[in-house]
Amino acid sequence: MSVRHSFTSPLSYVEYLTTGLGHRGSTTENEAKAAEYVRRMLLNLHVPQIEVQHFRGAVKVWRPYIVCLLLGLLAAAVYPLGGTPGRLVATLLSALGLWWLYRELNFHDNWVRRLLPQANSQNVIGIVPPRVQTRSRAVVIGHLDSGQTPLLFSSPWTLPVFVALSVASAFFLGLNAVFYLVATVSGHALWYDLSWLGTAVQAVTLLFAVEGELSPYTQGANDNAAAVGVALSLAERAVETPFKYTEVWVLMSGCEEVGCYGIIHFLKEYAERLKDAHFINLEGVGSGTLHYATREGMLRAYHSDPQLLAIANHVAGRRPELGEKGQALSAGYTETGVIAKSGLRGITLLALRANKLFKYLPYWHQRDDTFDKLDEKTVNRVAEFVWDMIYEVDRLQHKEG
Repeated sequence: MSVRHSFTSPLSYVEYLTTGLGHRGSTTENEAKAAEYVRRMLLNLHVPQIEVQHFRGAVKVWRPYIVCLLLGLLAAAVYPLGGTPGRLVATLLSALGLWWLYRELNFHDNWVRRLLPQANSQNVIGIVPPRVQTRSRAVVIGHLDSGQTPLLFSSPWTLPVFVALSVASAFFLGLNAVFYLVATVSGHALWYDLSWLGTAVQAVTLLFAVEGELSPYTQGANDNAAAVGVALSLAERAVETPFKYTEVWVLMSGCEEVGCYGIIHFLKEYAERLKDAHFINLEGVGSGTLHYATREGMLRAYHSDPQLLAIANHVAGRRPELGEKGQALSAGYTETGVIAKSGLRGITLLALRANKLFKYLPYWHQRDDTFDKLDEKTVNRVAEFVWDMIYEVDRLQHKEG
């Protein structure tokens, strides 16, 4: 059993990040103010090593998808205009839209990322050494930025529409490319006629994407100021009662909402040093019942690390009052996707609610994601769960040593 220690409630760190700033949109001045606040808190907590990493990140999350969908619509317009060369260009445009969409959703560099505007962002890192010797490292992650509030995220019942349109648009970008190519080779116009269903789906999705691009930012209390509060609370606790063999890192990352730029930049510098570390990512941990993700991703699945899953299972079994067991995530991504893609150990913890059909992240990209919606018991349970996970990591080092 781990020894219980009191710790400051994570919510004590959250009010300024939410009501004090209003929002923390990626690359905005408010995101920078949130980073500076976190840096000051780490200094006040006497965290021995603190670093601010600066990088360039995307300004808005919907822009790459708008470009990819426009390529699909442009392909439909070009196909009938230019004979065989025009038809081959239409095939290429639709295929390129799918390829760039796939790469964007899976954190790969692509020309859309290079061509669209970027601006300054930052990560804040705090490191607390163990009291004896460093044999392992645990990295607790909570992103600083808050997202926008598209219409399709306005309730749990509209989220399935978002998922369906996203998957269907990607599918039809690929299928239309096949239709255009077959029609070009065979000379049968029927194949082009069949493509109009996919084009219509892409047009509807584009309208929703443009609405999302224009939507206001959320205060982002649950997603993801609560996670930042938990990370700061754990840093405070680690300073007061260091683990014996485990070095604790807290990473408050920027630009997660627009494609996980912060964690990508962080791993460019620290992946080799942290190749054996345990990454515990926190996402939406301020309201609901604690779960941990077994896998995540939309067009590709990223699986949580087996060792971290075993540790989470052990803690959940030993302390069932803290939360429930694993849950697959199929409606989005978190920074654990980047971690898993990099061949590192990662897992995401999140708090979910349930309706009659499915579980969902409360207030996800909604205007109601405000400080008053956070539940202190939930964030305290998350902090306890993460602390116990790190304790198990530390205990394994003691046994192996």
